[in-house]
Order: sequence, then structure tokens, then C-alpha cells
Amino acid sequence: MKIHSCGSVKRIAIVFSFSLISLAHHGQLWLDLDSGFRCGPHFSYVYQLLADNENKTITACGLLPSHNCEEFYVPAIWDGTAWSKTGVMSNGDLVFNPIIKYKDELYAGNNFFGQYKNSLVHFDGQHWDTIPIVFYSSLITDFIEYDEVLYGAGGYSVINGDTSDLAFKYDGNEVEVLVDYLDIMGRANCLAFYHDTLFVGGRFWDDQRNINHFASIYDGDIHQVGQGLGIDANVEAMVVYDGKLWLGGIFHGEYFGSSGYVYLIYYDGQSLHLAPHQTNGRVVSMEVYENELYLAGWFSEIDGMESHGVAKLNQFGSFVLNPDTIYDSYDTPASVGPNIIMGIAIMNDTLYIGGQFSRIGSCDNLNSVAKLNMSLTGKSIPLQSNFIIYPNPTLGELVLETNSYFNQSAPIRMYDSSGRLVLEDTWLLGERQKRISLSSFSNGAYILQLETNGEKLSRTIIKE
Repeated sequence: MKIHSCGSVKRIAIVFSFSLISLAHHGQLWLDLDSGFRCGPHFSYVYQLLADNENKTITACGLLPSHNCEEFYVPAIWDGTAWSKTGVMSNGDLVFNPIIKYKDELYAGNNFFGQYKNSLVHFDGQHWDTIPIVFYSSLITDFIEYDEVLYGAGGYSVINGDTSDLAFKYDGNEVEVLVDYLDIMGRANCLAFYHDTLFVGGRFWDDQRNINHFASIYDGDIHQVGQGLGIDANVEAMVVYDGKLWLGGIFHGEYFGSSGYVYLIYYDGQSLHLAPHQTNGRVVSMEVYENELYLAGWFSEIDGMESHGVAKLNQFGSFVLNPDTIYDSYDTPASVGPNIIMGIAIMNDTLYIGGQFSRIGSCDNLNSVAKLNMSLTGKSIPLQSNFIIYPNPTLGELVLETNSYFNQSAPIRMYDSSGRLVLEDTWLLGERQKRISLSSFSNGAYILQLETNGEKLSRTIIKE
């Protein structure tokens, strides 16, 4: 920190506004996508969002009533202007979920009326067709692609006449059972590859082998991972981030040296650990983008900071993405759930969210889907206006603090009332808090200026 010599200054009051951090400078926080999927009081929700960066589209699945109250049933595609149906499905019309882009075609799971089974279907650009695979007494819950093969998670009893459970794989021609049905109860919710090994998480258990809700899959069977999870758990999302396999859901804290329930843990290849940052409700969806981990789910806080349904982690800590209250389909505060945000996707440096909501804060017409009105990486400023300077007036030390962080170093300058530069310092990359000593300064009013990305923030500081 460089301090420039200055004489005594007269105490004056000057009012400056935040031109850098204020959300008003960028408009509202959330934007609608053609008013979403609500039809009057009609109940609607989005299960999952799928970004296609090549074609610049977002695909949504869930219960999707259009503006004229027609049920979409099939997934919908957002082209940047409006939502449209992805063809038709003549052999059933229950909600499609999950969805994935595989070999340039859209694949989905779909329940059919009267058949008591879940079928694998794909969209050829005009129609949805069933894949000629017989799933009996089954439920598909998640897809991933790995090494040009499609993997599915869920709960099954028979696939093509072969006993099966938890997971299968499909190469575009044939399906292969990955877990033979033995004494497994429950179902898988999610899949992930970590160190070239397939892992499965969900709400399942094998009492004879003490395997609960999380396992690795190889040699046609499931295997216990690390110290395992207790019987009271549910894995709802998994993703590889920062060299670890992260698990979101709900877990009993006693297995991780904590009390009550915890909602985010990770596996480091040896054992399971409590994540250093915690929400106050379930994490049901995760996405990695530009070395940051985005979380979504049924929570209203992260690490004690208000962040409704969505937040992010990086090397600097946890950060708020939505300080505004989420309202459900009946315009009632959603609080911690259920079904606040169920899916997230990132396209063109923009965050998209889907779930069961009608508005967020004062942003109306969001109706189950919305996008963040700010670039995720293009700004070197916090996403929110939660930037504070205290104490002001100060007797000697000034603290600058934000619940977000700066993506690049930001110069700090302070001027006396005559406009003379009296201090220079730098807010470093990733810092949440910056302390400045004014003990050698004369009493009076000063102007603090913070500059980043070509924009400036100014604030009046009083030294007493």
C-alpha cells in the first residue's frame, strides 16, 4: 500500500453512488425465456436443462404447458426467441426425463401409460421413436456419455430378458447390463466416471454387503466405496471437480464428524469427506464451468449467506448467485423446497436454471425457467451488490468486503477533498476482504475509488 502525504482536511459530507457493483447498472438479475411454461394457475416445472453450445439452444424437459395451455409432453427447445416442441410422441405422453445429446440425436427416458415400464427413446429431428430394447419394471433417472457410449442410471428388474439393476450402457446398437439383479433394493439417481471407473449414487442398498446409496461398478457388480454412507442418505447429483468426485444430496452428518444433515460431500479416491462449504438444504444438480462448481437445489443459504436455490464454489470459497426469494407456482415464498431449482445449464457464458417457481424476487414471468442477466466470466466484479465498507466513519482501519470476489486485481485509490491522491493499493484476485489502515490520515472526508474492467466505484469515507 502506498500512502501519499497530505495535510489536514476539513470534514465534509459528499454522497457518491455505486456505479460498479449495483445490479441496477446491469438491469434485473433474472430474465425470462418467453414467459416460461405457466398457463394461468396451471402447475408446471422443469426437471432438467440441456445446453447445446454448438447450435445455441437450450432443451428443457418436465411438465411444460404452453401459453395456450397445451401440454408439450415432449421436451421443448429454446432458440433464443421462443419455445417449440421437439416433434411428437404417438405412443405415450408422460413427462420425458432425463435427456441427453448422444451421437447428434436427443435421447430421453419416458414413462408410457398402461405399460408399467420406462422406455429409452430418441428424437431424429422430427419424431420421437422407441429404441428396440425391452425395459420391464424400470425407471431411467440419469444419462451420461463416456468414451462415445451412453450410460443410464435408474432402477430395473429386467432389460432384454436379462436381470438387471442400477445401470446399463448403450452403444447405439445394443444395450449391455452392468449390474446383475441380486439383493439390491431401491434405485440409482446419478452416474459419474472418476479415474476411468463408473460410480453410481442414489437411494439403494444391499444389506448383505453393507452397501448404501453409493458404489463403484465393475465386473458386473457394485462395490463399496471408501467408508461408505450410512443407511440414512440419498445421492442426487455427482460431478468431477478439482480432482475429486463431488456428491450432492442429503447425508447424515455423524458419518462426517458433523451434527444433523449435510448436503455436499466429496470422494478423493480413498475416502468420503465433508465438503468445506455447506448449503442448508439438498443439492440436486451440479455443473462445472471454467474451474468453478455450480450448485442448484432446495436450499436458501450457503455457508450462512442467503443464496436461494443456486450458488457456486471455486478456489476462493463459496459464493452467492441468487440473493432473492424464489416464489412457487402459487406465488408463495418457496423457502427451502420442495422443487426450487432442479436443473442448471450453462451456454454462451450464461447460467440457465429450471425448476418449480413462478418468480424470483421482483422478476415476474419466469415460470419454471430463467437465465442470469450477467456473464459468468466476462466481468471482473462481484455478481451482487453485497459490497460493504466498514466502519464508516472510521477511527483508523477500513474494511472492504464482498460475499463474491474479484476475477482480476482491482486498483484502489483514495483522494482528499481537494482531489489530491493520498493512497494507492490493490484488491487482489480472489480476495473477499481488504483492510486499509488510515491511522496516519488526518480527520476528515476522503473519496475511495475502486476501478476494474474500465469502470469505477466511488464512496465517501470519513476519518475521525
